[in-house]
Amino acid sequence: MTDTLVPATTPARVRALLSTMSVSSDIDGVLESMIAGATRAIEQYLGTSLALESRVEERDIDPGQTLVWLDAFPVTGVTEIRNDPDWGFASTIAATDYRVESEFGRIAFRFPLTEGRKALQVTYTAGIGATTEDIIDNAEEIATACDLQVAADYRSRNQSKTQSRGGPRGDLVTREHDQLIPKVRQILDRRRRVTV
Repeated sequence: MTDTLVPATTPARVRALLSTMSVSSDIDGVLESMIAGATRAIEQYLGTSLALESRVEERDIDPGQTLVWLDAFPVTGVTEIRNDPDWGFASTIAATDYRVESEFGRIAFRFPLTEGRKALQVTYTAGIGATTEDIIDNAEEIATACDLQVAADYRSRNQSKTQSRGGPRGDLVTREHDQLIPKVRQILDRRRRVTV
C-alpha cells in the first residue's frame, strides 16, 4: 500500500450518524483523526490502498507463471508491461497478450512469462478515488463502512476496549484491521481480496 491517504468519508457524514448525541462541527478535528485511522484499517482489511494513483511494480517470475496479482486494485488502466530477466526491461508485452481482471488486480497472460528475479515490471493506475468525494461517488459502500466504524469508535472512545491517546486536536483512536466492527467487515467483504 502507498503512504497516500484519501479519507473514505467526511466528518459531516459521521456527524449525521451521531445526531442522537447532539454533536456539532466542534468535534470535526477528532472525527478527522478517527476517519484517518478507520480508513487505514479499511485499507488493511481490503488489502489495497483506496488512493487512485499511478504505480510501478516489479515482480519475481517463476517458471511457467501466467498469472500476476498486483498490489493495488481495482485497476483502472495498464500503461505498460515489460518482461526481461536481465532488468533492462527492453521487451514490452502487447496488450493483446494479457487480460486485466480489474476488480481484484489480477493479470492473466496468454503465455508463460520469462522467469527471473524482478523479471516483470508493470506500470498501471489503480485505486478508488483521488479525493474523498471520488471515494463516496465510486464506492458508497466503503464510505458507509467508514461512517459506521468512526461512529462506533466515537461512541466507545472512552471504553477500555478502545486504545485512545491524546492527539493535537483531541482523541486519536487507533484500531487494527481485526478490530473493525462486524457490520463493517460484512460490508467490505464483497471488495476484499484474499490470496493464499
